[in-house]
Amino acid sequence: VGKLLRSDPLGFVNKGNTCYLNATLQCLAHLPTFCQCVTELPENDRNDGQGGKGKRMTKMIRALLREAHRLDETRGGHHRGYISPGAIVKNLKLLSSSNRGYKFRPGRQEDAHEFLVHLLDAMNDGELRAASIDQNQS
Repeated sequence: VGKLLRSDPLGFVNKGNTCYLNATLQCLAHLPTFCQCVTELPENDRNDGQGGKGKRMTKMIRALLREAHRLDETRGGHHRGYISPGAIVKNLKLLSSSNRGYKFRPGRQEDAHEFLVHLLDAMNDGELRAASIDQNQS
């Protein structure tokens, strides 16, 4: 966690009615334990294909948090103090098939709480599937 806390994470550019998304991601970026767990996930895992949409979203969140906390500076170089969550905005449809059939669409105002619930559900489902864990068995 020490490396993550050297400085505050970078901010996120608004990509058109993405305040709900940016606010949620900014809150997650300020949770040290969450960031440590997600950023330390392997970039490529032999079980990635089994995780489906949720695993793809987890990988995008991992990349965004690593960039926000400047963990990969040797690759990216200098930042202006903000980064773009463009990959997540473009892939909001990955969250649309999660519970209750809610549809996220780019450019539309959405609810931050709904986004957080669907994001965490998708990430959880993807990780469990990638690990071949059946959620329906107790």
